[in-house]
Amino acid sequence: MVTIEQKLSSFSKLLQQDIANTAKEQLRKLEEEYIEKIAISKEHADKEAQEIIDKATRKAELKKTEIISKSKISNKRDSMLAKEKCIERFIENLATRIDHFLSTKDYKDYLGRLISKCEELKDYPNEIAIYTTQKDHDFYLPYIKEQLINLGIDEKNIEFKVNDNSMIGGLIVEDVLDKVRIDLSIASYFEESKAFIIESVFEAIREAGEVDE
Repeated sequence: MVTIEQKLSSFSKLLQQDIANTAKEQLRKLEEEYIEKIAISKEHADKEAQEIIDKATRKAELKKTEIISKSKISNKRDSMLAKEKCIERFIENLATRIDHFLSTKDYKDYLGRLISKCEELKDYPNEIAIYTTQKDHDFYLPYIKEQLINLGIDEKNIEFKVNDNSMIGGLIVEDVLDKVRIDLSIASYFEESKAFIIESVFEAIREAGEVDE
């Protein structure tokens, strides 16, 4: 016959076993939850770290692009300034050469060629005005009249006037009545040729750059 003590002993053993099993199961669940939380936490940490890296990379790329863009703009501006300076110096040198040309015999011959273009004035019905610079009026007026006479043009129909120095040299022929002008001045020729001069200088700069490379 089982005594009360034996029953209590058996119950105590069962209770201890049940407690041990329950504790073991709870520990297992806690361990699984802990591992899951660590995995989730690591995933979040890795994601945040990657976002920080991506953000820093994008920021670095934007900064790099910005620096390159500013450098290109600066280089382009410097290149344009250098070209403009080169053109400015070229035009200054050209102006000096023209000023020298005005004092040579070649310029007198040049005036003669311009006057030869006025042959159509021989039978022109209206009064004509021929403009020159003050310098040309002082030095070359007799020569100009002589050349006109050689073309058969009566100088009585021509009024010789002085223009300001903006025309540099050459001639301006004007119909006094109709106010029609033929501009054969050096200033006019220079202005018409400026685009060609600039393009020629640019081309020379480009060719020089290719040689240097």
